[in-house]
Amino acid sequence: MVRIDEIRSNENEYVGFHVEGHAGLAKSGKDIICAAVSALAFNCINSIDKFTNAETNVKSNEEDGILDFVIMDREITKDVTLLLKSFFYGIQGIQKEYGEKYVKYTNKYGGDIF
Repeated sequence: MVRIDEIRSNENEYVGFHVEGHAGLAKSGKDIICAAVSALAFNCINSIDKFTNAETNVKSNEEDGILDFVIMDREITKDVTLLLKSFFYGIQGIQKEYGEKYVKYTNKYGGDIF
C-alpha cells in the first residue's frame, strides 16, 4: 500500500506531504497506482518550484518508496496552498478509485479536505 500523509503547520496550514510504500497492484515499474501517485507528487513539487518562490526541502528513497516534501517558509502563500490541495485532491481520487488496500491518504484533521 502507498501511504500519503499530509503535513500541516501549527497554524493548520498545508506545508507538505510524506509518501511511503508501494501499491502492490503490479510488479515494480508496471504499477499504475504507484505511477499515478508519483506523477502527482512530482508535478506538485515541480509546480511549486516553478510557479512560486517557496523554499522547499525534498528527500527521497526510491528503493523504500519514500518521498518527503516540506515548505520551509514561515508564511505559506495561496499559490502553494492551492497546489498542495490539488495534490491531495488527486490522491483522494486515486484512493476512491482503487481503495485503501492500495492507497491510504491520511488527514489527521479528519475527512476529505474539500
